[in-house]
Amino acid sequence: MQPKALSIILLLMFLLLISVGSVAGQPKQCQKPMHSDHIIYDCYGDWAVRHVFERGVLTHKYSDATTVMDVGWFGSTEFQINRRQDGSIYYIINSQIDRVEMIIEGQVFKAEQAPSAVFYGPVTDPMLEAISETNLPVKMLIYSEGKTIEAAFSATGSSAALRWIGAID
Repeated sequence: MQPKALSIILLLMFLLLISVGSVAGQPKQCQKPMHSDHIIYDCYGDWAVRHVFERGVLTHKYSDATTVMDVGWFGSTEFQINRRQDGSIYYIINSQIDRVEMIIEGQVFKAEQAPSAVFYGPVTDPMLEAISETNLPVKMLIYSEGKTIEAAFSATGSSAALRWIGAID
């Protein structure tokens, strides 16, 4: 085989590997595992999961599943689904956002809130099921201060992660 043909084949294989990979990669927690006497922690696909307990008494405080969201020209940020001690579940994006539209295989889930430094989006059972069952990236339209930003996160590992934190059965 000629060197030029071999180079082209290697380049195509590299591009194929990139194309089937995750949207923005694993959260940083998966690259540097955390050890603690009051946190149970693991990674599933592109999602980091943890249960946090009160130190010493091991009373459950909260559980969360976190992945990295690609925000186009802006870079990336974390997308988190959080189950609180009272059982309520929200998704959290650490940014000042007015409205979010989450698009999963044609289904659209919308959420709005007054300006705040952190966006807390309500979670529904159909939304959690859609995230856990899709094989495609979850797309989002984020509206902030009159601008619309396209974003996406990987659903790879979401089914196991959401089950692990008790968000789905």
